[in-house]
Amino acid sequence: MPLFNEASRIYKPEEVTFMRSCFSHAAIILEESDREYAATDLSTAIIMLYQNGLRDLNYIAELASRLAHKRYQDRHAETPATGGSCRDRV
Repeated sequence: MPLFNEASRIYKPEEVTFMRSCFSHAAIILEESDREYAATDLSTAIIMLYQNGLRDLNYIAELASRLAHKRYQDRHAETPATGGSCRDRV
């Protein structure tokens, strides 16, 4: 679980444990709802929410799971069709 970056701030052990619990809970939410995500997006969202003052595990997990899934969808979105098929362009 990618919750550390050498350039980031140093967290207390209890903060790391809390964020890991958030990550695990959010991953379960995503897996049970069959939504795709990237672990880095999920951990980034958790850290961002934590740094902005949120401390409720369930709330962080829910928001982070939504953000991670949205980022995954945006990154893997199919490009819109420009009209016509490939044969029409030949």
